[in-house]
Amino acid sequence: MILLTVLFLCIISTYSASVKVTPCPSATNIPLASQTDHTIQLSLGFSISTAIRDVQVENVNERPAAKSIFKGKSTEKIIRKEYLEALQRPIVLEVVRGKLSEHWQSIREHMYPDKLSKAEAARSFLSFIQNIRKATKEEILQIIRSENKELLPQVVDAVTSAQTPESLEAILEFLDFKDASTSTLQERFLYACGFASHPSENLLKSLTATFKGDIANEEMRETLVIVMGALIRKLCEREGCKLPVKETMNRIYHQNRQVHEKTVRTTAAAIILNSNPSYMEVKNILLSIGELSLEMNKYMLSMIQDILHFEMPSSKTIRQVLKDMRVHNYDRFAKMGSSSAYSGYVTRM
Repeated sequence: MILLTVLFLCIISTYSASVKVTPCPSATNIPLASQTDHTIQLSLGFSISTAIRDVQVENVNERPAAKSIFKGKSTEKIIRKEYLEALQRPIVLEVVRGKLSEHWQSIREHMYPDKLSKAEAARSFLSFIQNIRKATKEEILQIIRSENKELLPQVVDAVTSAQTPESLEAILEFLDFKDASTSTLQERFLYACGFASHPSENLLKSLTATFKGDIANEEMRETLVIVMGALIRKLCEREGCKLPVKETMNRIYHQNRQVHEKTVRTTAAAIILNSNPSYMEVKNILLSIGELSLEMNKYMLSMIQDILHFEMPSSKTIRQVLKDMRVHNYDRFAKMGSSSAYSGYVTRM
């Protein structure tokens, strides 16, 4: 039906709103000219209507009778009254939005892992996302809960990518972070969140609530923090960054409440330094350098040097902090190339 609708629009678009038909050769003394006005209405992509508003007969030149193709002396007699009435009634094509489950069944076969590399799979995936955006939470949950393990990852990707409140509620209700056996689906969900084109504050709050709850797989907790950092950065770029969000990143980097993996801490530091950090935020990060493991210490130094070298927005604040010798000193910034006096016998006493 959708294909027929598209074809119908393409055909109709070739006509002008008002078409005057030039007189045809006619042998009789029948005056003839016809004018039709086409009205096209498109409503939210679901209904299309067209109507011939008027058919008129006007005087034209006489033509040889042998070549006449029209019989009659009036519009009604030429076209026939019943046909004229039919032409003047709107012709409506309804494109009825099918249920999400019906749409999923029509594309389901293209979503198997061995078919995902084909173009049809990509088209089906995108159309599925569009339909999810119009669906209710219950419709979405019905599909998720009824699917097999082979197709569930693709369904989770699509539902998360839809980025609607209903789809978010549905996927969070389905996923149980207390259950380590579903960690694969949890990971797919988190990665899809990280790649969200238009993350919302609601999404960030939902992930924060998940982070505060019980999580069976500790790797999922670390992944969750990294994804939250990616979302915060996107929100900050859109000037949606708020103070509590930065406080969370500071707590993660400085491990005020619990110990975090190095990758999580460095991600938190990068978010802070790229989100218009205050003087004290920068100072606290720089003071931590020298107290970190060698690997993380080297990474943090490289991060600071890149910010200064490329004159990033926070570089001015970093230069101000570096004027303080308690922050900018040999002990803190030169451990990797320290002299034997630092790592020799005296330090082992």
